[in-house]
Amino acid sequence: MSDSDVDGATAAGAPRGASPPTQVQRADIILGTLFILLAIYSLVLLPFSPSQVGTHTVLWEALQGSTASVVTGGALADTGHASVAGVVAAGLVGTIAFDWMYWWGGRRWGQWWINMLVAGRPRTAWVMERIQRGISRWGIPLMLVSRVPPMPAPLVFVAAGWSGMSLRRFLVLDVIAGLLRVGLFVTLGYVIGPPAVHLAKQIAHYGLALGILIVAVIVFQFWRSRRGGSAAPERAG
Repeated sequence: MSDSDVDGATAAGAPRGASPPTQVQRADIILGTLFILLAIYSLVLLPFSPSQVGTHTVLWEALQGSTASVVTGGALADTGHASVAGVVAAGLVGTIAFDWMYWWGGRRWGQWWINMLVAGRPRTAWVMERIQRGISRWGIPLMLVSRVPPMPAPLVFVAAGWSGMSLRRFLVLDVIAGLLRVGLFVTLGYVIGPPAVHLAKQIAHYGLALGILIVAVIVFQFWRSRRGGSAAPERAG
């Protein structure tokens, strides 16, 4: 994917305005669909995460890149049940797989999308405003520390696209930031060793019940919202 493929009508290096797009183009439909699919993907994985982290750790690293899976992967490497290279590679894939979508969103929709993301969230808006102020001058350092807690990585990625950072530079910096994160948590798991593996197995033991509970909560919330939305106000007699 080249910069020209995702840039569309946006001039290179020029942040988009705060007004919504006047015409919905094919790139907008593709990007919007990808975000919907990402939301579905995350919801589908959510109930299974507790049980799978302890039993299929490396696979779950690649699918989700969660902190728990990466730390457990490091512990497995320490006990000889996985290779360090495999654990790091899987963790990196799971960490950065979808980051480019946020860059593309910032590049494609600009300030309008940023305003939509932070609407009704004063603290998030405050953080985003400061990231935007610094991204043009401190883009490389901000990208490199984007995965260091408590940095809001998606906001940094959106700001990078908004500022006009090229896709090539973004991907290089994203890989480095991902390696820093994965290296930190793999090392932590490696140092903890067998206790982390034991904890992961205990979590996996009760993970199925927790997953069923999560599904039940999601279904109940969906049912309640649908019921509340479909309830028509009574007519005055």
